[in-house]
Amino acid sequence: MNRSGLNKALTSTKLNATPFRPSIADVKRWTDVLNFIMFEGKSLKWGRIQVRPMRDFAWSVPYFDGRNKRRCELHIRNRFKSFSMFYSVLCHELLHLAEYHELGTINHGDFFYSHREMLAKIGIKLQARYEDIQPNRKKIAAKVKKKAKHKA
Repeated sequence: MNRSGLNKALTSTKLNATPFRPSIADVKRWTDVLNFIMFEGKSLKWGRIQVRPMRDFAWSVPYFDGRNKRRCELHIRNRFKSFSMFYSVLCHELLHLAEYHELGTINHGDFFYSHREMLAKIGIKLQARYEDIQPNRKKIAAKVKKKAKHKA
């Protein structure tokens, strides 16, 4: 799939109209696609992948394996509002994986933001945090409080 085809796929109404529930196989497949587009097929692989319910969208956990090689474990949410949201978050985490392999650090610094333009070309808006898309926690807390008040 070329970049323009990928951009069309990511902005497709059909893909973004329904929730996306990734599997480990989905994460591996789309990591390979992104790796090819972003890093020209450099051999970037997750050491371990966990797809599970979680409050945050995802995070990368760096570690050294038994042969003293840098690895990253990916923890990623099991449900996303849309495929493009999943894809954006996976791009973000893949940048952290590449950064850890190249620099030995994981942060939202120069390396991370140096990929902003390239990702914009494939329809991804690189962000340090994806809070603006998460459910509004204040509204949820207010509903929980209201229910508790009615029970009392």
